[in-house]
Formats: sequence, structure tokens, C-alpha cells
Amino acid sequence: MNALAEKKIVKEKFKYPISILISKFILHVYSITDLFNGRTIKSEYLGFKKIIIDISSIYTLTRTVIENYLTFFYLYVQPSNNEEVLFRYQLLELAGLRSRQRNKAEIDEHIKLKKEEGEKRLELENIIYNHPLFKRLHRKTRNNIQGRKAARIFTWKKLFQEADLNIDLFEAGWFLYSEFVHSEFVSHIQLYGYFSEELSSLEASDRVSNILLALISVFIFDLLNQYKEVEERYNSLDENVKEVINFFNGVGRKELPTEEAS
Repeated sequence: MNALAEKKIVKEKFKYPISILISKFILHVYSITDLFNGRTIKSEYLGFKKIIIDISSIYTLTRTVIENYLTFFYLYVQPSNNEEVLFRYQLLELAGLRSRQRNKAEIDEHIKLKKEEGEKRLELENIIYNHPLFKRLHRKTRNNIQGRKAARIFTWKKLFQEADLNIDLFEAGWFLYSEFVHSEFVSHIQLYGYFSEELSSLEASDRVSNILLALISVFIFDLLNQYKEVEERYNSLDENVKEVINFFNGVGRKELPTEEAS
């Protein structure tokens, strides 16, 4: 991220979120790393006192990190031109403004901001609904956007398919971690298992570590491919570090089909 800023190559308004996406990604990874240290928990009911890894929080943050990368891919890797990048960014902006309009404003500053954002929302709706790219979308996708049900033209599942990612590693992990987020019952069952079996918690942490190392490496290589100006910073890294990044980038990518022996 510092390399992007130093080279002054991110100037367009719709490209500013790339620094936020990277910062958000880094912060979540740091938080997960801290959670790996665990906390001492004493439970008279369960009859133990030991260090417990907060696997629920780790899973929730890891799911967010995966979606963070997919958003980067959706905005900056997949589009074929700047017009498409801007259109997708405007869709995300519109969805965000719509969501914020549901918030209750009570003080003058917030009331003024809500009014301004409401006007911006109407402006974006006019731009998007009359955009050639919008008119080319499937009717269901257009209806979902107009019906305030979608912030993107592709679902997460579709983006997993489109991105050069190891599906077995990332999509499978994303589905598992989504269960923790959306189902209290499932998270209770699994969390109880982690409390009673120390090994399973360590295994879960190991799986998350592999996902993070692979995703970080994939992210780095995608940034290098998108912005050649940051190669100087990457090339200055220790050779052993670059070797590890290269290895996990391979782990995180789709497997190439093997040729059958003739």
C-alpha cells in the first residue's frame, strides 16, 4: 500500500477504495493473529481452566478477509476497462448510501449528511439505470439492483468461480465460516467441541493459517500484476520471503488440469 502511495499511481476517485481494502485486509489479519494467542478461560460448569482460542471470532474475520479479497478482484482485476471499474464502484456506493439512509439521524450534522447522501443516492440511481452496462445486465440482476437486493452484479459464489482461486481451500472455508456467522446453533455446537477438544481448535487454527498465507500471497501477486510500479518494493524483499510468498501463491491458485498420458 505504501508503494502505491509513493508511486502516486492511484489518482482516480473510484480507485481510492483500493487503499482502504488493503488496510482493512491487513487490520483483519493482524486481529486474527492476535486471536491465535488465545485467552485463559475458567468454567466451573464445563469443569476446566485453560487457554481457549476464540475460533468464532477468527472464523468471522477470516470470512470477511476472503470477501475483502473478492471485492478487490471484482473491482480491480476482473473489469476489462476503467468504465467498467467505475460502474461497479458506483453500484457499491449506491448500495452503501441506500443502507445508510435507513439510519436514524437526530443531530443537525447527521440530518444534513443524510439529506446530502439521499440526494447523491438519487443521482447515482439516475446514472446507473441509464448506463449502457446496466442495460446489458440480465433482467434478474437489474431487478435485484433496482429492488435494493444487490450491491454487485455477481454473487460471492460467482466470484469464487471467476477468480483464479483454489476453490477447495477458499470457497469451502468461506461456507464453513458463514455457518458460524449466520447460525448460532451451528456455532454453539462447534464451539463446545473446541472447548472440550484442544486438538480440534489447533487444527482449525492451522487451517485458517493456510488460508491466510495463501490469500495474502495471491493478493500480493495480483497487486504486482495490476501495478507494475510496486515491483521495486517486492523485489527488495528477502529471497526467502519471496520464496514463501511464491509457494503460497501457488497453493492459493486454481489447479491446472493435468494432461493425460497418451
